[in-house]
Amino acid sequence: MKKNHIILIALISALLVMSPAWAPQDGKRDIQAVLVRIINNVETKAPTKAYTKAINHQQLKAGYEVRTATKSVAVIKFIDNSKLVVRERSIAEIKGEVEGKQILDRQVHMTKGNIKFEVTKGPKEQFRFTSPISVASIRGTSGLWGQSDSTSSYVMLSGLLNLLNLISNRSEDIGEGQTGITDAEGNIVVRQSTEGEQNEAQHDDEQEQRTRRQIRITGEERDGNVRTVILEWDE
Repeated sequence: MKKNHIILIALISALLVMSPAWAPQDGKRDIQAVLVRIINNVETKAPTKAYTKAINHQQLKAGYEVRTATKSVAVIKFIDNSKLVVRERSIAEIKGEVEGKQILDRQVHMTKGNIKFEVTKGPKEQFRFTSPISVASIRGTSGLWGQSDSTSSYVMLSGLLNLLNLISNRSEDIGEGQTGITDAEGNIVVRQSTEGEQNEAQHDDEQEQRTRRQIRITGEERDGNVRTVILEWDE
């Protein structure tokens, strides 16, 4: 009986070693992120698939797109706690690779919209924001990225960003308190941010888009007086 028990343990151990789920995650694999918060109408799209309604805590793999409707926000987090707040009427695609716990390459591609970002500074890897006209390389940076058909704009709250225009191959560094704008004609302008730009970059989208709910409960007390209890909460 004891011999059979030992054989059974040996077989289970062998199966666990061979199982992909238990294998060490040391090889290169697609990067993943998580939708930690969804406000109103947010959709996701896997490669070769159609858009479907997003759900809280949904996993995003490389090649997935996130699309937000009017008055809608999607909050995305990566394994290193880097955070993206995808604002309304935006389309963003997640790309990249990791090896073990090391991020090798990571980028977000956006064709239109706005993303507020807080990117953790990694030891090697650079986080890149790409569009049809530009590439921005960042490490340990926070700010706001705005994208249209003809311009890419960045308002920097902290850190440093290098902005490359793909048409002219010109690049400029954009630092804390500065705004950088590049366009489809190859131009790049870097200047001090206006107060309005800085306020917009710091705006709390998650608080703004919460819906205030209220319930009124009316009843009569023992003394005959009518009382109303008001319950309020944010969604």
